[in-house]
Amino acid sequence: MASDLTILLLAQFALYGLGWLLLGALLRELRVPAWLWAAYSVMQATGMFVAAASDGSGPLPPPEALFVSLAGYASASLGVDLYLHGRLRFKTVWVVLAGGGLLLQVALHLSGAPAIARAVGFNAAIAALLLISQALFYTPMRREFGRLGLLAQLPGLVFGAFVLLRCVVLLMDPSRLESSRGFMAELPIVLPALLAGGLFHFTFAGLVISRFVGRLRHVARHDALTGLLNRGTMEEALNAEWLRYLRQRTPLSVAFVDVDHFKRINDTGGHESGDQVLRQIAALLGRHARGTDRVARWGGEEFLLLMPHTDAAGAQTALQRLQGELRDTQPSLPPGCGTLTFSIGVATTSASDLSVDVLVARADAAMYAAKQAGRNRIVAAG
Repeated sequence: MASDLTILLLAQFALYGLGWLLLGALLRELRVPAWLWAAYSVMQATGMFVAAASDGSGPLPPPEALFVSLAGYASASLGVDLYLHGRLRFKTVWVVLAGGGLLLQVALHLSGAPAIARAVGFNAAIAALLLISQALFYTPMRREFGRLGLLAQLPGLVFGAFVLLRCVVLLMDPSRLESSRGFMAELPIVLPALLAGGLFHFTFAGLVISRFVGRLRHVARHDALTGLLNRGTMEEALNAEWLRYLRQRTPLSVAFVDVDHFKRINDTGGHESGDQVLRQIAALLGRHARGTDRVARWGGEEFLLLMPHTDAAGAQTALQRLQGELRDTQPSLPPGCGTLTFSIGVATTSASDLSVDVLVARADAAMYAAKQAGRNRIVAAG
């Protein structure tokens, strides 16, 4: 039974490690976390192999099996830290927990401490590493992945609690350790490690897929240059707000913001300078928008503001404030381009609007009227 279980464990962790190595090779940004998780798999398999090879020689695996298992859990935590933050945010914590646990095992082994002391020390080090990790990762996991992130923490939390409980049981009844038939023969010890390891890899594979799908969705809905909503996404928002307007008859305003003489920037400083100016304008528009507003790059140097629950007077006030901010916060321009100005056209729903397309067309016409009137002004559609 122990031999079959050992083969199952080794095969499982070998497959996990191979899977993470392949993912790391395919996804550049996932490379280091994936390799750390692959290292965790290899270390767990190595620790169990060494424990199985020495089974029957005593109630505890040899020290090298304990060392490599502890290092494996530390490697898994390092990978999670890098995956969530893009850097080792808690590196001091990992050094203290993993290094302290390893030093404790070395000290207990060299001092010839009894098996019960080494067993409790090892389990306590694993429990501290797992449970403190879950506490540190709780907020970033919940913020990015919601319930899926909390599910991914469950294996480490449950296994950490199990290991901590084992510490308590051994302290209360040391005879349990002395009567052990060998580490790998104890299914109540090995199976939780098997299940926790499997759930860790499956749930984190789910997080990788979730982040990848989220980024694909973001790319599909946002403008690649500015990060604002793209035209297709804004058209969906316009249609949704129009339907709400028809149901509730709350006012809805739409405004076009166009950069005056934008071609001059491209001709003087090149398209890279023009792109940089558009990014800065987009950032300012994003900061200016209220929580219910939507901002999109409509095309070229034109931006569209969708302002739900906003009447003509409210739209004028908001746009005058925006124009002031655009004037006071000048982007970095190539020499000779002068001061950047904006032509803005705004339209608010009226009885003559038969569709949202008519509303948008009126705002567009108002923006062109602002240009024809000398630019650098706000024109409201009649």
